[in-house]
Amino acid sequence: MRFKFYKRNKKIKQAMKIAEKILALDEFYSKIESITSFDNSNISPAEIAEQIRSYRTVVIIRTIWNPRIGNAVASSSKFFKINTLRLGRKRTIPKVVNTIIHEYVHCVDFNNDTLEFTHFDNENTNGEEDNTAPWKIGEIAEEFAENLT
Repeated sequence: MRFKFYKRNKKIKQAMKIAEKILALDEFYSKIESITSFDNSNISPAEIAEQIRSYRTVVIIRTIWNPRIGNAVASSSKFFKINTLRLGRKRTIPKVVNTIIHEYVHCVDFNNDTLEFTHFDNENTNGEEDNTAPWKIGEIAEEFAENLT
């Protein structure tokens, strides 16, 4: 088990279960490893995949309702917060899986001070974050989730 969630939000619970399944798939890590490189990273995609695969700290998913932040925020290796304001009817389960895995990548990154594989800032208005590990790995997870839902 990689995640714990103590609230009742059905969308988060369902997405969390799918994220757990994805994190157990060798194909998921192979897809990460097949990427040439990530922007704003000092290690290879293969090393990032191994960091994610071997990370065994159970990450707690918390919720927040805040109109001033995006979909979620991570600032620790042990938990992240999903903004329930951004979980409306239009936000599909695969998109929530994307968010969970994106934030999980941050948690893994925060666990080691010498490694760096985050993104530049929390804005992606011009696509400048598209090839950073959290964004790209979240997208990969979303693709897997679309086949699992």
